[in-house]
This record gives sequence, C-alpha cells and structure tokens, in this order.
Amino acid sequence: MSATTIIVNDVEPRRQYTATSGQTVFDFPIPFFNDADLQVYLTPAGQQSSDTADILVLTTNYSVVGANTQDSGEITLVTGATTGDVITIERVVSISRLTDFQTSGDLLAETVNREQDTEIFISQQLRADINRSFRLPITDTSAASLVLPSPTANYVIGWNSTGDAITNFQEIGQYQGTDATTTTMSYAVRDLLKSTTAGQLDNVYICIQTSPSGTLLTNTAYWSLIVDAVSAATSETNAAASASAAATSASNASTSETNAATSETNAASSESAASTSETNAASSASTASTAASNASTSETNAATSETNAGTSETNAASSAGSASSSASTATTKASEAATSASNASTSATNAGTSETNAASSASSAATSESNASTSETNAASSASSAAASYDDFDDRYLGAKATDPALDNDGDALITGALYFNTTDDVMKVWEGTSWVAAYASLSGALTATNNLSDVTNASTSRDNLGLTIGTNVEAYDATILKDADLGVTAQGYDADTTKNDVANTFTLAQTFDSGVVIGDWTVTEVTGNLIFSVSGVAKMKLDATGNLTVVGDVSAFGTL
Repeated sequence: MSATTIIVNDVEPRRQYTATSGQTVFDFPIPFFNDADLQVYLTPAGQQSSDTADILVLTTNYSVVGANTQDSGEITLVTGATTGDVITIERVVSISRLTDFQTSGDLLAETVNREQDTEIFISQQLRADINRSFRLPITDTSAASLVLPSPTANYVIGWNSTGDAITNFQEIGQYQGTDATTTTMSYAVRDLLKSTTAGQLDNVYICIQTSPSGTLLTNTAYWSLIVDAVSAATSETNAAASASAAATSASNASTSETNAATSETNAASSESAASTSETNAASSASTASTAASNASTSETNAATSETNAGTSETNAASSAGSASSSASTATTKASEAATSASNASTSATNAGTSETNAASSASSAATSESNASTSETNAASSASSAAASYDDFDDRYLGAKATDPALDNDGDALITGALYFNTTDDVMKVWEGTSWVAAYASLSGALTATNNLSDVTNASTSRDNLGLTIGTNVEAYDATILKDADLGVTAQGYDADTTKNDVANTFTLAQTFDSGVVIGDWTVTEVTGNLIFSVSGVAKMKLDATGNLTVVGDVSAFGTL
C-alpha cells in the first residue's frame, strides 16, 4: 500500500471526548490527508457550546500527527484541558479539485485513488452536517415547509397554527407592573402589564409597538392580551360547578346502584316464591289425581254392592254420593292447582322482568358513575391549569408590599425579573438576581441639561448645595467693577505697544495693604510693628512704633529735598 493510498471506511468524520484534568492527547482514528484537515474545538466544562467561541488554532493551541495514514491520527493540546472540558475533533476537507487530468496524459492509480478518497471525505462530512441540521423525520408524511421566515428583532420562530410552516412569534418581554402607570409612562415592545380595570381585572397584556403614555390596554394597536385571567377565573368557577355536579351524579349513581341491588334481591325473592308456588301446585294436582282414582274405585265397589245385595243399595247410594263429592272436590283442587301454576308462571315472568330492569338500572348507574368520573377529571384538569397559570404569574409579580421581600408569594426563591410595588417608597422594584433595584427612574424635580439650570427655583439653596459662599468661594456682583464690555469704552485695555503714563493715585479712604506698598523701586512694608523702607529689596530705613527712626546712611536736618 502506497503512502497516499487509504481505505476509507463508512464512518462519521467526527470524534468527541470529555477531558480529564491536564489531558492533552486525544485520538482521531479516522483517515485524513493533511494536518489542516482537522478542526478542533474546546468547550469549557459546564458552558454552552459555540462553534465560533470554542474553535482552536492549529500550532497555536494544538498539533497534529498521523496525517496520510490509515487510522493512527491524534491531536495534542498545547495547554492541558480541565476536568469536564469537551474536546470535539472534526475532519473538514476543502471542497475543491486536487488534480486536473490531461487529455492523453498519465492516469496514475495513486492520483485517482486520492481524488476518489477526497470525494468520499467530502460526502461523509456533508452527511454529518445534514444529520445535525434542522430536518423532518424520514417517515414524516406531512408537506411541512422548513423555510425560515425573514429575521425579525425580538421575535422567536415556531410552527404556525396548522403545523405546516415556520413563522415568527412575539417573544415575552419584561413585566412592568400594573396599568396604573400607563398615564405617566411609555412602554417598549414586549413589555408586560397587568390590568386593574373592572371587566379585565388581572388580565396580562404585551406591548406590540412602542406605546406612548396614556395608551389604554384596550388599544389593540399597542397592546395584545396574552393571559386571560377573567376567563381563567370563570373556567375555575365552571370547573368547580362541574365537580359539584359530578359529585351529585356520582351520589345519584350510587343510589341507583343500591336500588338496583334491592330490586335484584326482591326479584330473586319473587322467583323463589314462584318456585314454591309451582311446587305446591304440583303437589295439589297429585293429591287431586289420587282423590279421583279413589273415587273411581269407590264407584266400582258401589256398583258391585248394588248388584250383590239390595240391602247394600242404600249404602251404595250413600257411597256414590260421597264419591261424587270427592270427585267434585278433586275437580276443584285440580282447578286451584292450575290457577296456582299460572300464578307461579306469571310470578316467574315478573321476576325475570324485574331482574332485567335491575340489570338495566345497574348498567345506567355504571354509565352515570363513569360520566361523573370523567367530568370530575376534566374539572380537576381545568382547575389545575388555571391554578398553574395564576401561580406562574404570581411568581413574577408579587404585588404591593411595604418592604423588600426575600421570597416569592409561595415562599420559594425569587426569580430574576420578578417585580413588586414598594408602598413605603412608592417605587416599582425589580429583582436583578442579588438585590431589589428601582424598575424605573423618575425625572420629577430633576435638572435637565436642555434647561441650562433655568428650572432652579431657589438660587440660595442651590448655591449652598454646591458648597459656594459669597465672599469666600465667589464674589458678589458689584456694578462699579470693570467688565469686558468696559474695555475700549470707559477703560483702556492693556497693550504692550502703547506708551503708558503714570497716574497719580488718590485715596479718599484709609487703605490696608497686607503685602506692602510698592512705589517704583521702593517698597514699604510692616514687620512686627515696624515700618521698613527698602530700595530694590534692600532695607534703608526703619520707623518703630514709638517714633524712633533708624537709617543706614547719613541724616541731614533742615535740608532741601
């Protein structure tokens, strides 16, 4: 087998491993031609996978050995993995021709094999991509379209109402409290509000386009109903009524079943009595037959007696009368027996009818019981669905409270995005996962940049809030102080090129100079109560507080200055 001849088996060109601590080497026992044919991904433990974020770079993050062999490839990470990291290795071959066969040129087996192997590589990777793509089951008989709709911001995709196409659906957004704030606030798309209005109390609506303040929830151009609490409450009431009716039906069914059992018992008793009557009738018939036989014997004996002896005629006549009476009695008994047999048959028929009616009553009772059970199950399901919907909403909006709650209304942990209204601060708050924060900021009383502080109503209070004190941090306005507008009008601005003239200063009031008076090169300063006269920074004369004068040079009296 040449170096470039590879047997390509029917495999998926992909391997995936869960790494151990510090693991660097991972097998790839699938043929590949070049190191660059392998793409490696590392998904950190516990994180969501991402083809773009998890991808590693050849030579920078990993190296490859085993190219152009049958099944001995492997990759080695530059940095060892962490326990639980998922390593995915995939063969990705460039979809391109490797060789251009020339007319009448050599057709080398090695070159043809490599071209065909490459085609198999590409087919395997396309199959792997198709198997991991969005597709219908091979056994699906529908004509559903898998064409995605155009992307729409803040929407999710799903099947339409007929299940034959994919469409965009409005995604649920943030809960913003009750409709009491609609008069002062505007809302963004997907915002949720709960109604406090009669007739739609506790219904939840979603904003379908930016809603200006003052827009009512009944305005379908801006709001759409997503939780019909009113109907849910009605359904709950109806469910309770259905449950009550079902209980009544079950009770009635139980009563009917009891009555049926009683009827069945009575029918059995009637059947038993009929059987007894039939037995008694048979016994009466047997007695009548015996009496008739005895009468016939008596009649024969009488005839014989009449023939044998005249004396016995009287006795025979008497015996004949007795026989006749016995025959009559036997006839009567036979009639009574027939009547008893008829009555027994009628009783048996009635018993059968009663038994049939009892069975029918029992069947009806069972049907009523089954229907009652079904009604009770449906009522319980409706009540459960209504309760689940309300519980989900109750976990997201906790209502009005005086302080920040630590748990939801069911005593469970708070969910991120939960809302409640703080009645102490009159602020809607939202749970951001670790703490309660204001759900919105009010600009009532705030200063805005566009007003340039023109909305300040009390300048003194504002100055104090800024820490400014007239005479310390700022100077009070003085109309006598020169301003920029005075330059060139009542005062001459400084100009280095303009000749200046000394101006004699006249002081009408006593002046105080903390740092001395400068006159030309002379400086007069006060030091610890002494007046010092200096020229160019050199002291020349001192006059103390008692009037003593000290000079560094000569003193001339009565001279001319």
